[in-house]
Amino acid sequence: MLVSQVIRYFKEFFHPPERRYLYQHSQYEVTTAIFKILDNKPGIFSENDMAGEFIGDGVFYFELVGRKMFRPAMIIHIRDSPNGGSEILIKPITAIGWKLMFFTAITGTLAGLTHFIITNSISSLLNSLVLLFVIPISCIFMARASDAATEDRFKRFIDKPIRSL
Repeated sequence: MLVSQVIRYFKEFFHPPERRYLYQHSQYEVTTAIFKILDNKPGIFSENDMAGEFIGDGVFYFELVGRKMFRPAMIIHIRDSPNGGSEILIKPITAIGWKLMFFTAITGTLAGLTHFIITNSISSLLNSLVLLFVIPISCIFMARASDAATEDRFKRFIDKPIRSL
């Protein structure tokens, strides 16, 4: 049971799940509403802290304002719903900084274990265990928190105005 939960967390860390939102409005109306949201200038001290751009046919890229390495983002696909209206698929993108820290911690763990095997130093073993457990779990936690913040911004700045059309 514990192993399956850990595997699920790793899976969500590298491939966050997509979210689906259904609207009673047409794809054109939803796309127009998102273009209006893109016209608002984002900033750290403004209410809107999301920047975005139109990528292609019904596809938008949004990211939070902040440090580039740890900036969460999402890709939004807008398409017609089979039952009328439109649907938005959101694919969160985990920031590259969290993935780099994760792999750096794993590499440091291997180096610490190698040093422990060569020197039999308990401090090397303890350091490698901290690197193995604490830092990757912290990276997963922070990545999930930033993805949740991105989804919260989506609900506040995109979903709410579209539902009020």
